[in-house]
Amino acid sequence: MNKIVASPEQAVADIPDGATVAIAGFGVAHRFATSLICALRDQGTKDLTLVCNSLGDAGATRGQILAENNQVKKLIAAFSVRPGTPTASEEQIAAGKMEVELVPQGILVERCRAGGAGIPAFYSPTGVDTDLATGREIREFDGKPHVLEHAIHVDYALLRGYRADRLGNVQFRGGSQNFNPSFAKAARVAIVEVDEIVEPGVIPPELIDLPGIFVSRVVKTTQVVDGKAWRRPARRPADQAAPLRRQAGADARGDREERGPARQGRHLREPRRRHPHDGVELPRGPRRDPARRERRPRLRPDGDGGERDRSGHLQRRRPVRGAERPARRSSTASRRSRWRAAAGSTP
Repeated sequence: MNKIVASPEQAVADIPDGATVAIAGFGVAHRFATSLICALRDQGTKDLTLVCNSLGDAGATRGQILAENNQVKKLIAAFSVRPGTPTASEEQIAAGKMEVELVPQGILVERCRAGGAGIPAFYSPTGVDTDLATGREIREFDGKPHVLEHAIHVDYALLRGYRADRLGNVQFRGGSQNFNPSFAKAARVAIVEVDEIVEPGVIPPELIDLPGIFVSRVVKTTQVVDGKAWRRPARRPADQAAPLRRQAGADARGDREERGPARQGRHLREPRRRHPHDGVELPRGPRRDPARRERRPRLRPDGDGGERDRSGHLQRRRPVRGAERPARRSSTASRRSRWRAAAGSTP
């Protein structure tokens, strides 16, 4: 069984108009199936439904280039637009040319995983009391409301891996394991773009992140994208965001006036520092002047001939000059003395 395809163009040649395509990846462009996405753009397939984390910035080799080519009809994603950066998808969404379904990021992955596992739907507390839960079925479990989430099934999935063999076994690297496995299992045809193709058995079994049973085609990448060389495009002018900032500032001031001066003093405290482990902000303690700090010794002498630490615990005793040391008695002699004392005190 050989799942190797000669070129990216051949790998996406059968994707028809109106297909549902999942594009896996997160972060910069080098974690996306750039060769497959460019081949799909050059093919000109129309009315696509894209399932992805986001379309990305303008000019990035991601799903955004399909939107710039007017090939996207519906978008199912966790992020529809990029803050501060104008994109073609934003203009199409505002004009009503592109339909959008926003899904929380974790729920997006779980819905795809459920589709691959044969689970038609599941309940989740994520999204309760938000606009995302409007018109959705809500049930209570253990006294908490949960929103019904339906599984996602896609026709094709464009994935990106580190290397694969001709049987379709794929190894991912780093953050590439976030969306790729779930998107592959939810797809009818999973197409993986890799940097290296090896023979079966070269990849150790414990390093195979996606078994070949979930992969339909494997193609070697033809476009190497340098993520460090990529630069974010120009952002919107500051004057477009100024009215929003002024309105937000006015709302914040009005909120502080309603809460009263007792709570306003909380905002005058010293800046807060972030805990390195759990991200919780902890208040700063009083700052000390380094010039006035006195370095105390680890042990300090005590009046009873010993030394104590900072907590006051006795560490060791120092012999006093001129004093005779008490004679040490063996443990056997000590036991005999106790026996004799006990025998003498017995009536």
